[in-house]
Amino acid sequence: MSILELIQTAEEKAEKMRQNANEQVKELLETTKINSEAEAKKMHLQAEKDLKALEIKFNEMINKEQINIDQKATTEDNLMVKDATKQFDAAIDFVLKKVIVK
Repeated sequence: MSILELIQTAEEKAEKMRQNANEQVKELLETTKINSEAEAKKMHLQAEKDLKALEIKFNEMINKEQINIDQKATTEDNLMVKDATKQFDAAIDFVLKKVIVK
């Protein structure tokens, strides 16, 4: 075999190796893209689940706080009613004295 034929054969082998390498790179890029998209989708779904769990927890906290506020307001209202009831007779006497005196 002549030197030119050896060089040509080597160049052909090198070209085939480059083509194979390019194909492998393309396949790896496609596989990486598919895996990345799948992982991103998985992370997105997990983030949505976490968000829903936080929303539920937040709503529970709001409901508990609302119950506490309502209970406190009811207690304060009851105390004001008791105080007003205690002073009811004195208020009636005061009004009657004003009406009768005039």
